[in-house]
Amino acid sequence: MPLDDPMIRAAATRPNSYDPETRTVSAVIATDHPVTRRDARGPFLEILTADTLDSSAAEGLPVLDSHRIASVRDQIGRVRSIAVEGPSVLALLELTSAEDAAPIVQRIADGTVSGVSIGYRVTGWTEKFSPRGRTKSPTGWRITEVTLTSNPADPTARLRQKENDMPDTIETLSADEAEPQRRRDIRGLVRSAGLGPEVADELIDQNADMTAAKAADWDAMESRRRSAPVIRTHAPANDDPAVIRQRREEALHVRMAGGEPAPEVRPYLTESFLDMARDSLARAGVSTRGMTADETFTRAGEHTTSDFPLLVSNAMGKSALASYHAAESPLKRLGRQRSLSNFKTATSIRLGEMGRLEELGESGEITHTSRAENGETMRLKTYARGLNVSRQLLIDDDLGMLGDMTAAFGEAAAQTEADIMVDLITGNPDLSDGVAVFDATRGNLAGTGLSLGSEATWRRWKLHGNPCAA
Repeated sequence: MPLDDPMIRAAATRPNSYDPETRTVSAVIATDHPVTRRDARGPFLEILTADTLDSSAAEGLPVLDSHRIASVRDQIGRVRSIAVEGPSVLALLELTSAEDAAPIVQRIADGTVSGVSIGYRVTGWTEKFSPRGRTKSPTGWRITEVTLTSNPADPTARLRQKENDMPDTIETLSADEAEPQRRRDIRGLVRSAGLGPEVADELIDQNADMTAAKAADWDAMESRRRSAPVIRTHAPANDDPAVIRQRREEALHVRMAGGEPAPEVRPYLTESFLDMARDSLARAGVSTRGMTADETFTRAGEHTTSDFPLLVSNAMGKSALASYHAAESPLKRLGRQRSLSNFKTATSIRLGEMGRLEELGESGEITHTSRAENGETMRLKTYARGLNVSRQLLIDDDLGMLGDMTAAFGEAAAQTEADIMVDLITGNPDLSDGVAVFDATRGNLAGTGLSLGSEATWRRWKLHGNPCAA
């Protein structure tokens, strides 16, 4: 039987021992009958042993009415003496002759009230394990009060009720029945914890009760959890404003220029410009309740903390860049791209070659040479055109027109670069030495027209006057 199940007790009442002359009554106030209690580790059987009782201060202890201590009237008597008879503790109680206690004394005399409880303090415990479960017995204890009550005492108040002398019969599981039940309970507990049958076998061999089995299972699960590998994943939070703005930019770019969106971008494909403007204002702490579409776009464009202008600008920039790369001129391969830190005139230095090596005789001297150099100047320039986007286009959510405009800007940028490259090549500008790029003195000028431009380019002369290797 599990420890928490109630036990059925059948006992015969002793003959009434009340003496009206002395107003005394004898009672059995404690026995060694096990009583189920619970502590931090779970349920256990408490057995009070009479031989460990300290009865030196028992005389004069109060006899209370149902454990009440609110008033002096709650004390209806005192303990005359306490004696130990085998496993039982007996007490002789002397009741008061006060008029307010007369109804209680009358109920004791006619047998209406027969319940007895005690309050006690324990100074130490001994603990054992048996097939019936975990048992605890005090190494020392003393009684603090005796109470006459009609109801069982609260187990958590550490009060034990004794209704009669000794229980005659107690229905409990026999040892033959309790052992199979203990094994079944332990195996079921181990299975529910996800542990192997060998754990259950070990607990059964150790003669452990359910409390010990639960503690062992918990330790095993904690050990398994600590030894399990820890997998950590790091991903941007879904409410990060920068992440949301980036996904919306990608969604606008896909809607304007086409393409396959990433899975995290798909939820934003159905958002209109107005939805994005409202959400940008809401994230900046501005309520859009009652605003018209025109007012919403005006506030989103003017508000310094709103990311709506940056969102639209970046999306248009992505679309323009895509069309720019598609329309790039192959003439750019004739040049080399460099980065400058400002708009000041910069100089690109070109060093001459080392020339051919000379033969060295047996005792000859190595001759020294020098390298020619020249520098070509360059500077950055900015090329731009502007086009106003009306609020009507945003309100109408006309992404097709916006996409066409941004694509046209990208193509225009590529065409501008191509025109500059053509003008630079066909214009044949002078270099820093005052000689044009293509000149007879450089050996790269052909007289048969532009059809031989490629060959002429290969036949350039180096700074020392030597021809370039083909």
